Amino acid sequence: MLNKFKSLIETKDQKALLKKAFIFSAIFHLAAVIFSEGFHRPDEHLGIFRLMSYKLGNFPESELSWEYGAQIRPWLQPYAFYIIAKVSNFLGIVNPFFIALILRFICSALGFYTLIKFTKFSLQYVKELSHQNLLIILLATMWYLPFFHARTSAENLSLSFFILGLIRVPRLNQSIKNCILAGLFFGISYILRFQTGVMVLFAVLWPLVARKIQIKYFIYTSVSICIAIALSTVIDYLGYGVWTFSSWNYVYQNIFKGVASGFGVSPWYYYFTKSLAKGIPPYSFFLVLPFLWMWIKKPFHFLTWVTLPFFIIHSAIGHKELRFIFALGIFAPVMIGMYLDENKKDWYKSKVLKIFIILAVVVNFTALLISSLKPAYTPISFYKHLYSKEEQVSTLYSLSLIRDELDFYQKEKFEQVYIKENKLQFIESLKNENQEKWIFTSNFNYILKLESIKRCNRDFSSYPSFLIKEKFSKVFKRSKIWTLYKCKN
Repeated sequence: MLNKFKSLIETKDQKALLKKAFIFSAIFHLAAVIFSEGFHRPDEHLGIFRLMSYKLGNFPESELSWEYGAQIRPWLQPYAFYIIAKVSNFLGIVNPFFIALILRFICSALGFYTLIKFTKFSLQYVKELSHQNLLIILLATMWYLPFFHARTSAENLSLSFFILGLIRVPRLNQSIKNCILAGLFFGISYILRFQTGVMVLFAVLWPLVARKIQIKYFIYTSVSICIAIALSTVIDYLGYGVWTFSSWNYVYQNIFKGVASGFGVSPWYYYFTKSLAKGIPPYSFFLVLPFLWMWIKKPFHFLTWVTLPFFIIHSAIGHKELRFIFALGIFAPVMIGMYLDENKKDWYKSKVLKIFIILAVVVNFTALLISSLKPAYTPISFYKHLYSKEEQVSTLYSLSLIRDELDFYQKEKFEQVYIKENKLQFIESLKNENQEKWIFTSNFNYILKLESIKRCNRDFSSYPSFLIKEKFSKVFKRSKIWTLYKCKN
């Protein structure tokens, strides 16, 4: 009876911890939605927002990227965003920054919901109550999750739907409904980002291989995945205007034609070194080392079965970007809890380890604050300035080429005239001209020269005015300071 009462108290305490931990996490998720404007990688804008804008009639088909012509981009996400933007416009919301805020909120809310579900799902793999509580805290406070969930990227949404399918895998035997839902979520996850299909495949095969599912339930799940893919093909037709199979097109272009390798090739160990560096040491060690322990010590565990093939295939592909394996990070706290369960030593008594852990905690919360409260793409402030200006810029003379121009955020698209050569001569010519010109540069030396021209006034800068001084030239000589000047006639 005493043990039963103790268990009841522990359960209540854990529920209270879950509530507090995810209230804390919700605050940072909301902060990231509001403040982390822009994108993590340009693909988020070029591959999704431009397709949405094209469908809205605001972007010409001729200027879409090569992916559109090759029909390798699934339309599921851009079309969903198109519907949300269309509804927003109908309600009188036309400001692109506010529409982007709505989209970030939807993506973040879904990510936050799946994080709660995944945390509760993961508790079954960790036995000790104290280690379960640590697992809850780690998942609720991971520094990059609020930032990642606020991204309107395929990587983020694909992981969210994968988690919704994953938590149903142990219950596939219980009902056909679980099989259908798991299959639909897995299918959507695959369509959003084809690479996630590796995790989907092994997640669905595992209960069959482990003999924890009857073949009929495996068939129900597989058929449900195929239905999701078939529905996505219909959406691709609505997007492209012709029948096509974007997942095959993707494989053909990137694997057989080797297009992906044209964007750069990295060695097989890239993900190890990059994860340690970009995850921010010493915190990053707690993101990487648990996987090595899990894959070596528990090669037949469900979590190994799901994560290891995904990692191996991505390591074997020449073109690598860290965002491609972001989906793995969420599993690290679970593996830490499992490790502690099996290594019940007084590890916490080590002074060196204590210092290491304290540093990791400080790094984590510092990174959590910064990543949640600053723009994901700093130059977004430049586009906000252009959008809010009464006098719109039609022609922009650029001393620094604006790559991956964010058309979605422009009230009126400006023509960019890039001054590729004789830039100093061009700046000098401005002194004697009478023609009105808008000049853009992000080079500190060019900024200082433009400051010296009386008829050219600084209209915008991503850095405060007091820093734009000759005495700071050595400090900021490599910095990109987005600055706009208006040279009067």
